[in-house]
Amino acid sequence: MLITEILKIYNRLIGFEGHKSIAGTVMKQGVPDASMVRCYEKASGLMVAQVRSAEDGTYQFFGLSENYKYFIVSFDSFLQFNAVIQDNVVPK
Repeated sequence: MLITEILKIYNRLIGFEGHKSIAGTVMKQGVPDASMVRCYEKASGLMVAQVRSAEDGTYQFFGLSENYKYFIVSFDSFLQFNAVIQDNVVPK
């Protein structure tokens, strides 16, 4: 996906690139869900990565710097539910 490659280059230039990751599972009413998930650097609000969660709801962002905090936003593919946000996420 072109946007993924552009974000990788951008992250390298800005300094968000690292060796840590953030992982999670998207659930919709208690059931795993495949959805678009985006990762933003908290202080600047810049999007640093986006993935689509797997059918079992799992997602992972690789190559993040441990020097920053992030917030993760998951969007309902059918626009029936509000976005879900995890804030102050630290990569491990």
